[in-house]
Amino acid sequence: NAAPGTGGGGGAVKLLRILRLARTIRLLRLLKLGWILTIINDLLDSEAASIIANIIKMILVLLGTNHFIACMWYAIGSECMSRNEANWLEIDGFDDRPWNYQYLTSFHWSITQFTPASMNVNAHHFWERVFAIFVVVFALVGFSYLVGSITGSLTQLRGMKEEAAKEFWKLRRYLKRNNVNFELSMRIQRYLEHEYHRQTEGSTPNKVKLLQLLSEQLHNELQYAMAVPHIQVHPLFTFLGQVSEVVLQRLSQGAIYPKHFARGDPVFLPTETATACYFLVSGKLQYTRDTEGKEHKEDVDKGEDWVAEPVLWTPRWVHLGVLVAVHAQNHMMLVDSDKFAAIISKTPSAYRIVQHYAVNFMKHLNSVPDEELSDVSQGENLGETIRAFIFKDNAELYAEHGHWFDSTQTHDNHSVHDAAADCSSWFSSAAASAV
Repeated sequence: NAAPGTGGGGGAVKLLRILRLARTIRLLRLLKLGWILTIINDLLDSEAASIIANIIKMILVLLGTNHFIACMWYAIGSECMSRNEANWLEIDGFDDRPWNYQYLTSFHWSITQFTPASMNVNAHHFWERVFAIFVVVFALVGFSYLVGSITGSLTQLRGMKEEAAKEFWKLRRYLKRNNVNFELSMRIQRYLEHEYHRQTEGSTPNKVKLLQLLSEQLHNELQYAMAVPHIQVHPLFTFLGQVSEVVLQRLSQGAIYPKHFARGDPVFLPTETATACYFLVSGKLQYTRDTEGKEHKEDVDKGEDWVAEPVLWTPRWVHLGVLVAVHAQNHMMLVDSDKFAAIISKTPSAYRIVQHYAVNFMKHLNSVPDEELSDVSQGENLGETIRAFIFKDNAELYAEHGHWFDSTQTHDNHSVHDAAADCSSWFSSAAASAV
């Protein structure tokens, strides 16, 4: 005979087991946090990855729903058993099994209600039968929706891959029929693979139709955010942003534009007339200049260097060397010299700053020996020198904005005139006058 209170203790244990299984139901509250899912989607930079993530999300929703149903099915069976009424646990022979095995059996039963599969667990009590009918009706609608969504996502994913495979098959056939050599063919295919994925993943504005709905102001702010941070590696553009942000907004709309280069592409060649100043966004470039029979090479890195600045301050600038793209994909921002001058001239305050900087820049440029000339500006070495050109011999400007110059110094007690005196040779003297 069982000791007094044993039945009550057994019921308490069963209740604790049910509560333990049901605790994880609270995790379903995360589904209400739409912003979490939005953040996760923003982290995915590929349409294919987003589709796969959506499939995984739907599968997790299905498993979570089945967990909830399994807990309810187990709770109903346990409650009926505690009342000595017919229940699936005893009749189907699971009452003497461990609680975790009973839970897995419940979970298995729940999944079979969503699929054509079956198992040796059935309803034996009125409330078990009612719950089973409710689950079957719910599964008829819910599972059909989930299966349809997953099927649609898989079809979309397969369609994307089939379209890309078809287009690149046409490309390979075209190159082969026109007897394009293997090396050039591979370069073309590698570049087009990157460009194709970049455009299909919405990296270009014309592929994102929703951008057409933006207001003019929001569109201008978007252009600014995409272009200006890359050119502010140059201290003058950083300073202009402090003085007149409107000028940089106008530049981003009318004078700055992106350009892409594949590995081995020449950005410019010696003796070519320059039309723009170059800022690297991604990738890597290598600059080579032949000086008296000796090759001088410089690497151009993003976030540090810029190329062909004199074109902004001179009527005509001729490139001194060759600039070649090194990485498979290279993205640059170009500042058109003519449009830059036209936009700057419309804002008197910015024009005076730029004019003063250009005069100091050209004075230094005209003093550089020919053998030390280069199209490339190594920003990590020239930052303080460039900042000094902005304020040199301009006490009024320094009095108004000198705190900016002082806050950007990396050396203590380094005055404006000291920084200007430390100028090193870094550009060619091919131009005649300043702005």
